[in-house]
Amino acid sequence: MSSAASNPRPQPPQPKQEETRYVCGGDLLFVSYNTRCCGEEVSLRPGDKIECSACNYPVLFKKRTRRIVEFQAR
Repeated sequence: MSSAASNPRPQPPQPKQEETRYVCGGDLLFVSYNTRCCGEEVSLRPGDKIECSACNYPVLFKKRTRRIVEFQAR
């Protein structure tokens, strides 16, 4: 027996899945037509179902970043 068979190669560390913050869009879009939506802040990870966890509304808006973003036009 070789020592390589008894010691498997270590696996590389898995990248940490970052959560993204969203806001439920129900109260922003259809205020008079749809009163069940809440405007609550929701955290989603990659692979999560895209809907509000409080009211199950399927429209979410990504929150604007607080850091300064600068683009250079060519």
